[in-house]
Amino acid sequence: MNLFTRSINFSLALVGVLLIASVANPALAKKPKWAQKNDVSIVEFAVAASANKDEDTQFDDADDPKRGDDFDVLVAALIATGAVGLFDGTDYTVFAPNDNAFYMLTGTDNDEDAFNAAVSTFGAAGVLAVLQYHVTEGVRNSRSVKRAQQITMADGNTISFRNGLIIATNSEAEILDADNRFTDGMIHVIDTVLLP
Repeated sequence: MNLFTRSINFSLALVGVLLIASVANPALAKKPKWAQKNDVSIVEFAVAASANKDEDTQFDDADDPKRGDDFDVLVAALIATGAVGLFDGTDYTVFAPNDNAFYMLTGTDNDEDAFNAAVSTFGAAGVLAVLQYHVTEGVRNSRSVKRAQQITMADGNTISFRNGLIIATNSEAEILDADNRFTDGMIHVIDTVLLP
């Protein structure tokens, strides 16, 4: 057997081993996170992630040690402003601030106070404008976000990405959890509310 034939046989054997290993260990054949589409829409996910913890309110109990990590304030703002309609009929990407981002913006420490402070500060039209500044058409994974010179948001303003941060007109945000794929788009969880 000559060297060429041995190389071909070795290569085929190696491919076979890798195929067997990937079947035996699905993590080896795992798709990138952004390519794994969930079976729910973005709105369904956000509402489920912020499911009622208390029969009387949609907000977290103030004593809950995990409060702030979900999207209660964002969901309440979407519902209150009618902005859920932004998500009809097309794929889009959402830069979703968690409740902690709203606490930081409003100087509060719970969902209800953060929501009320945001509405009091910006008014309903202002809250809607802020929400629109978190949505862009099309599915953008984190690689696309990082490579883009500018991304035009639903309100017409733009964001960019530099030095590991999303650069907005009046704020900067870090992506906490990127590439969450859904039936109608992508969510990147961020640590700061973007201000147009």
